[in-house]
Amino acid sequence: MRRTLAVLPLAILAALSLADTTQATTPTKVQTTLIGLPSTAALDTPIPIEVKVTNRGPRVAKGVLVEIGLDKDSGAGADPGLDIGPYDGLKTHISKLGVGRSRTFRFKVTIHSTTPPSEIGTFGASYVGPGAYNIGAGLEIQSPIGARCIGECTKDVGVANITLTTAPS
Repeated sequence: MRRTLAVLPLAILAALSLADTTQATTPTKVQTTLIGLPSTAALDTPIPIEVKVTNRGPRVAKGVLVEIGLDKDSGAGADPGLDIGPYDGLKTHISKLGVGRSRTFRFKVTIHSTTPPSEIGTFGASYVGPGAYNIGAGLEIQSPIGARCIGECTKDVGVANITLTTAPS
């Protein structure tokens, strides 16, 4: 009887150790979903964007940086596939997002009809004027190591989701 009791705690410890290893090898997945973006808008006017960020687990995500990026897929200055972010400084930070928890963020993006003087010569300054754009959210996740973004952030850039036209005068 004594031998059985001595082995039992070791078996429990081994099982717990195996569970920790399994969880550690399963990457935490944080999902982005673009839940609010019009399909068309006018240049030089704020475009409302709503992004939902959800931790799909298996562990708490810490240090999550949500950035809005864009690429221009058609029109003058188009460069499909080049994703820049954060566009116009649009970003926010989540210090801790529990498993199964979500946060929703609202941003306003303004794409200009011409390059503002303050942006001449900067990276992405050609992202102006009418055309088809892809606007989306990207993530950087500090911890746990190996955490990755799923959902909208994995969609291929170069696929437009909004068309911008000249604002009516």
